[in-house]
Amino acid sequence: MVEANQNGFYYHGRINFANPKAPEFYWPGTSVDFIFRGSKLLKILLEDEKGKNYFNVILNNQHTKPYILKCQKGKKKYAVYNNLDASKSYSVSIFKRTETDEGYTKFMGIELDNGANLAMVKRAYSPRIEFFGNSITVGMGNEDPTGRDNMNPAKKNNYLSYAAITARDLGLDYRCTAKSGIGVMVSWYDLIMPEMYNRVHPDKPALKHDFKSWVPDIVVVNLFQNDSWLVNMTRDPNHKKRFKQGKPTPQQIVQAYVNFISSLRKVYPKAKIVCTLGSMNAVSPGKPWKGYIQQAVNLMKKYYKDQQLYTLFFAYNNRKIGHPTVADHIKMADQLKKFLKQNILK
Repeated sequence: MVEANQNGFYYHGRINFANPKAPEFYWPGTSVDFIFRGSKLLKILLEDEKGKNYFNVILNNQHTKPYILKCQKGKKKYAVYNNLDASKSYSVSIFKRTETDEGYTKFMGIELDNGANLAMVKRAYSPRIEFFGNSITVGMGNEDPTGRDNMNPAKKNNYLSYAAITARDLGLDYRCTAKSGIGVMVSWYDLIMPEMYNRVHPDKPALKHDFKSWVPDIVVVNLFQNDSWLVNMTRDPNHKKRFKQGKPTPQQIVQAYVNFISSLRKVYPKAKIVCTLGSMNAVSPGKPWKGYIQQAVNLMKKYYKDQQLYTLFFAYNNRKIGHPTVADHIKMADQLKKFLKQNILK
């Protein structure tokens, strides 16, 4: 048994290491990488809170042919490969497809054949990118082309979200801080991004994230889709809670966005921040939300002298039912990759 705290495991994401032998994964896109040699088999030991999480297990960078691991509730050992060539080395990435709604997963290590070991790899620095977003960035329902089964955890795949695709294709160290249903001013539940962005566990306010532990070079924010619905839903309890003085004015909406981006700027003073929106109906023709974001960025550039801010708005996918599909995410990734290469990664 190779326990989770042994050298050779490389972790990505906001992870709770309170117990280093059982680090807890919460966020979509959280992953652990390693290389081993001398084993015909690979077993993975996980403990899952609800039995609803899914992981991609990618062997030797075969991104299009992952082993899809469906977690069972509780502690279980999963035999994912059992007929490997023991004379060869294998690289593995265990990548969380699903999000915090599906609960936590504890990674407790791997099992190899006797005599096998992990390879110690000297890893070169890669530019870092962090995404703050909602269900679009999570990859909610992206493997459901009908749009009618979006809530099914099996249809969520952060690995094929525009965020993960962009990071992977550009060779960026990836982190995803996103939760379905969340907004800047109001969400579909009792939590908004300005209250969540600084947490290790989204539902535990006392467990604060150390922003100095991993500092991104680029931050991408894709928020306001949920706000665009809920600001008009005056009977919704979340609307009533957040807007006790009535529906927010355009000025209040712009200021809320300024306030959140300012919070990110305080913790990431040198990062390039890309303010995005889309590709759902908040960017459809006639909607004001792109304008609110542009106004907020213009204000920050003018009054705060913040010249490390950018805007990029994804094309409206015109999808009447459901969230963006994998095909939509690929288009979004292409748009974002082009923008980053032209404006930031020059």
